Amino acid sequence: LKTLKNNGITLSVATNPTYFDEGNPGEKGWDYLTAQTGGKLYDSTSSDYTALMEQISYDVNFDINTKMADTPDNLNIISSVRKQLNALINIMAREVNRLHLSGKTLTGNDGGLFFEAIDNTRPIELGNIKINDALMDVNNIAASTSDANGDNRIALQIANLRNVDLMTGNKKVLSLDTYYQFIILDVGNKGYEADNMAESYRNLVLQADGMRQSVMGVSLDEEMTNMIKYKYAYNANSKLIDVVNQMLETVIFHLG
Repeated sequence: LKTLKNNGITLSVATNPTYFDEGNPGEKGWDYLTAQTGGKLYDSTSSDYTALMEQISYDVNFDINTKMADTPDNLNIISSVRKQLNALINIMAREVNRLHLSGKTLTGNDGGLFFEAIDNTRPIELGNIKINDALMDVNNIAASTSDANGDNRIALQIANLRNVDLMTGNKKVLSLDTYYQFIILDVGNKGYEADNMAESYRNLVLQADGMRQSVMGVSLDEEMTNMIKYKYAYNANSKLIDVVNQMLETVIFHLG
């Protein structure tokens, strides 16, 4: 149980209440086992089976969403956004499927899955979600709670999912629509922070380069100025030597 909890795995059980408590000496009831992992107990003898399944579905979705969307700050922005979008897609698909399965088609048949995973070995997420092929036939869409004409209650419930509080974000329970806006806002803020950080690093690079140049003592402008100065000094000295040679030549050969 400790290993399960340390790995973020919760144990929830739907069973007869007689098995909730401890049994014979040394035996632990489901209440103890679920409590040790942070799970929940459900009464499988409940007469309202639909409400029981809806509660289990909600709790499972909420738990999955919490674990998928709680992204540590030290992860990069792409990984963080992908994780949040996966949580959004997963919860949306599960809720739409739950409602669609509870509905009736135009022919009076029970509704099937609305969304499916492309690869069934992986959960529904970015790049692994599609609409059920059977829904290419609109007669298989379960938009009503019965096959009565004009009954579109399931379709309305699916459309209203965007306003239902199903997601956990910014330490609050948010609707799908608000959670998506939260992701967009988060991306914008992190992008702004990244731009500021990049600008700060550029300034640091310029400062470091300036310090390096000052330590090296090399300035192209200064070196060019010195080269010109030394060139003219050399030319002046050369002319002075020529004048001295001419004077000596005059003294020796013409005045001697």
